[in-house]
Amino acid sequence: MSDEMPDEDDELLKVEEVAPGGRQAHQVYAKFGVAMYGAQTLEFVILAVLEWSGLVSGRYTTAEAWARADAELLRKTLGALQKALIVERVDLTHLEEDLVRAVALRNFLAHNYFRERIDAIESWEGRERMVAELDQAHDLFNALVQRLRPITRGIVDEFSAHHPLPQVDTRTRAGEFDSPVPGLS
Repeated sequence: MSDEMPDEDDELLKVEEVAPGGRQAHQVYAKFGVAMYGAQTLEFVILAVLEWSGLVSGRYTTAEAWARADAELLRKTLGALQKALIVERVDLTHLEEDLVRAVALRNFLAHNYFRERIDAIESWEGRERMVAELDQAHDLFNALVQRLRPITRGIVDEFSAHHPLPQVDTRTRAGEFDSPVPGLS
């Protein structure tokens, strides 16, 4: 098997085979993926705020404790991470309403979006509206990420000014995964 990317002419699946409605429907599915990527990016930024807050509070005093907390936090949903921010007492009152909206939006996208847009995806106009709302969803997630990053940076700076940073193993293996996708062999 070749490692080369297929040329457009050599696509394994043609767009029309994947998505009735052609390229426009393909764009809907691509925008959906980008919006969900934005939601997961937001999850990781919240996770970083929680982890660094745990370091500042002294709850994680070793790299092992930090790694255990990371594994535990990675199992949480976006909604559970948002609630953990409240428990951790991270002052995000200026973002609270937007975080609640982001959780509701992420859950709608993940569980109901295509079910509730089944008729819209059948028409040109419906797909155009879907592309626009998926762009808005991505923009909301991205805006929150941008607003949270300075908070994370402030926590990191506060911690590192007084403590050596714990060394956590962050090695990755190109092209390898730690575990398979559930349901796929």
